[in-house]
Amino acid sequence: MIYMRSEVDIDTPICRYMSYQHLLKMLDERQFFVAIRNTFDDVNECNLPITDMHIFYDAHANISPEQLKSDSDRLDKQRERQQEMGNLPTSCWTLRSTESYLMWKAYANKDGVCIRSTIRKLINCLDYDGYDAVCVKMLYGSYSRSNEYNVITKDIYYDDERELRFFFVPQNDTITIPDKYVNFPITSQSFIEEVVTSPEMSEYKSMLCVNEMMGKYHLSAHKSRLSINHSAT
Repeated sequence: MIYMRSEVDIDTPICRYMSYQHLLKMLDERQFFVAIRNTFDDVNECNLPITDMHIFYDAHANISPEQLKSDSDRLDKQRERQQEMGNLPTSCWTLRSTESYLMWKAYANKDGVCIRSTIRKLINCLDYDGYDAVCVKMLYGSYSRSNEYNVITKDIYYDDERELRFFFVPQNDTITIPDKYVNFPITSQSFIEEVVTSPEMSEYKSMLCVNEMMGKYHLSAHKSRLSINHSAT
């Protein structure tokens, strides 16, 4: 089952940047790799440091035992929630339909690729039995210890990414989430509408990749249409 807000249509185009070797491994093994959220390298992707936080009161505040217990219980619940949400398998995509050089640099190496799909096609071609998929647009702004949207919030610096995330939530307690990643079987590679090779990739390497995608995997592919002037200062 998939859960979505009305703000995003299920046929919305989505893109994902990755290394070419990652794509080949995914196609050859017919497995869709999904990392656990709290393993992401980006420091802005990590959980809030709420496990190390304590409640601050003014030195002259008169705090009743009831209020102290209530505040402590609320902080404990936030700690539990951060741990739970941080352990979810999470797949990151972008709603940007045009290429972004910054995203090429951040999420794919010079021999990387970008794959294009839609929400419906991706979900229909994955076997995520035992999980529910939660599809949500990321928010950009400030974090708050009491903000229930922290798990889908990133720093405003990243708002140009227009990120869309799939959180895979276990349907029951019998499912044990691995420490680093899960692999969901791919039932059909048809969710990939197009493969675009990096603008940093050499013409020769790009030609080989495009020919391999079209010849071996029968996927539409072409080189990036971005033009990069490396001599610019």
